[in-house]
Amino acid sequence: MKTKNQILLIALVAFCLTNSSLRADEEQNTPPEVLFAKAQALSSKGKYKNAIKEYQKSESKGHDVLLNMGSCAYNMGKLGKALLYWRRAERGWNWGDRQELLTNIKQVQTRAGTILKSGILGTWSTAKAWTFSLLVSAPMLILQILFLMAWIALAFYLKTKSRETQEKTAKPLFILTLLLGAIVFGRFFVNAQRSAVVTAKEATLHSGPGRDYPVLGKTCEATEGIIKITSDGFYKVKIGKRVGWISNSEIEKV
Repeated sequence: MKTKNQILLIALVAFCLTNSSLRADEEQNTPPEVLFAKAQALSSKGKYKNAIKEYQKSESKGHDVLLNMGSCAYNMGKLGKALLYWRRAERGWNWGDRQELLTNIKQVQTRAGTILKSGILGTWSTAKAWTFSLLVSAPMLILQILFLMAWIALAFYLKTKSRETQEKTAKPLFILTLLLGAIVFGRFFVNAQRSAVVTAKEATLHSGPGRDYPVLGKTCEATEGIIKITSDGFYKVKIGKRVGWISNSEIEKV
């Protein structure tokens, strides 16, 4: 009798393991469009947490998936996560209409209290946001090709045209070349930076990579910073004029 029970128990465990494995394989083989539709259906019913889980099952998360994940997080009140997803979506966004994305980003920053709302500084902040958004999604290869073509065109023009003609018409071409050069440099600079977003309700800045180090201050959710180095589960981050160490459980890389 004892042997029979053991056999039944082993058979039950084997069945459970096999069934679990088949489910995992089935989820992995689910087409992305099916996962997307399922996640959207859950989101429309207000089941935002479950919707995010479905979106996360997709191996390749395009900007449309990340945009919706950010919307789900925002509706759950998770401002840091929302901004994180939208910043990731921004990097894969095309150069077309990005008004919805930037409006969402501004909305979460305003709600979190991390953006200037009005006045000259507010206008400057909006212009800077547009510039950064375009730079971060700019196709680097195309920019480099355009810059190289501009330089070749300028060199050919200066070589073939008379001095009098050069003085009249070379200036616009030279300005265009400098502008493209500035854009390429800006794209390199933005790409070199490792951006991060505070996803915890409140993050603590320490003077070193550990909770035993003195506390330098606190920073709120959805605050953005630049990661300098990493060590022992902590990021050394520059946030505005402050530099400190924050646990990677409180801040995430874009």
